[in-house]
Amino acid sequence: MTKSSFSQQLDYIVVGAGVAGLTIASRLFQEPSTIVLLIEAGPDGRGDPRIETPRLLAALYGDPTLDCDFMTEPQPHDGGVKRWRRICCQFYTYQMPNAARAEMLGLNGYMGKDNQGCDGPLPVSFPAVYGPFNRAWNEALGGRELGAFTCPLSMDATKGIRGYVVVYYTPEVAARGNLTVWTETQVERIIFADDKLDGKIVVGGVQIRSPSESTIVTARREVILAAGSLQTPQLLEVSWIGNAQLFQKHDNLQDHVIASLSYKVADDQVSGDVMRDPQVVQYLPQPYQETKGGPLSGMPISAAYMPLVDRDGSVGRESQRQMLLNPQQLTAEYLFFPAQLRTKPGRTTMHDLLEKKAVGNYISILAMLSHSFSLGSIHIKSSNIQEKPAFNPDYLSHPLDLELLARHPQFIDRLVHTQPFQSFIQPESRIPAVDKADLAELDDARHVVQERRFTCFYPAGSCFMMPVESGVVDSQLKVHGVSNVRTVDACIFPLEPSGNIQATVYAVAERAADMIRV
Repeated sequence: MTKSSFSQQLDYIVVGAGVAGLTIASRLFQEPSTIVLLIEAGPDGRGDPRIETPRLLAALYGDPTLDCDFMTEPQPHDGGVKRWRRICCQFYTYQMPNAARAEMLGLNGYMGKDNQGCDGPLPVSFPAVYGPFNRAWNEALGGRELGAFTCPLSMDATKGIRGYVVVYYTPEVAARGNLTVWTETQVERIIFADDKLDGKIVVGGVQIRSPSESTIVTARREVILAAGSLQTPQLLEVSWIGNAQLFQKHDNLQDHVIASLSYKVADDQVSGDVMRDPQVVQYLPQPYQETKGGPLSGMPISAAYMPLVDRDGSVGRESQRQMLLNPQQLTAEYLFFPAQLRTKPGRTTMHDLLEKKAVGNYISILAMLSHSFSLGSIHIKSSNIQEKPAFNPDYLSHPLDLELLARHPQFIDRLVHTQPFQSFIQPESRIPAVDKADLAELDDARHVVQERRFTCFYPAGSCFMMPVESGVVDSQLKVHGVSNVRTVDACIFPLEPSGNIQATVYAVAERAADMIRV
């Protein structure tokens, strides 16, 4: 059956089959009389070993069928460097919102014991692999007030496979008949209905294009956008909903910016760099295929939330007060990565970042700014949905971002020169090299941030939820001025969470489904 001959009367069209889209579609169709169409521009990746195998994540980079390959606009605050980001397959750390803070805010209805179980559809666990560097990390930072921890991952440790949103689309779900999924199908624009409702625009459906045809599909109730923080606003602008003036008035794109330092490990240690050695790689598949164990079964991600620090591990209250109203507020998350990372002037892709340039084994420590004062934008370049939008995160455009972030590499460099880390690495082997920047000087630390700045792949806030005077969507996630278009992904965040956004995106989709089904 062709898409143009599709005859079901649809209630909802969901655009985007990622974390938010597949979650909300799977909830809406649970009412047997509700008919849902889920449209995804990419292919069906189920069964692809690069997706299912936790440690093969990097093998997806550069594959145009799964890699969206978004490039930023040139960033004037780092000498015109272009940075690459991709949104089709983010890192798989899973960080729950802060329970104590939720209780303090009176959100007890969302904190019940029945909401804190361990038997939901998404598997979350820790990999069996845990090495000496992870132990050293916890020993070095575990005494901090905010502390070090090992991130839970979206993976099924018993099966050794990645856990992701496809768990919502089981064979039983597919057999129900009231949820249809179209992959390799691009939504080109949103189609308006002829009438209005309470003075608001009414949307009738979407125009789609697949490899074999182009047609229009209609929905009786709503069109739900879950295409991500870059493509949801693109689709709205291409469709002339809100138009560019609305988004320019409320530019609020936020992304976590990172500065990284890499260090060569001691001669008696190895790091993840060995997995780039063809002589080693050839032996990795066998233990995974036989037992779902071994290095391919997972990668422990160690992290720590840190307040404002400098080389000595603290910043005086008066200095903090001059930068932040709350001197106890965390300013960065540290991430431990078991291999070297490389950025370079000009165009930097994930392949460039992960390419092994230096001989030997390295580890990297990344400082991720928790909340950016710099706000970016996302706007269309033309009415052609195939042309990628102008993605400008405007990293470090607010001077306070550089001041906050630069102090963390200073502390990291001090950290690795003390035990227990000092026994595991060669501190003088730092990338960038010691003779280029002595991080005891703040000006040199600023230079390192500008040279080694990258992204943590969490764009958010491009269609943020605020009243009509200052936002794009309302408290029901509906686009202002439109009666039946909702946005359900990270683009609605007024303020980006301090860590990984994946768990919060799942929560947005679940909450949106509850709103719709009331």
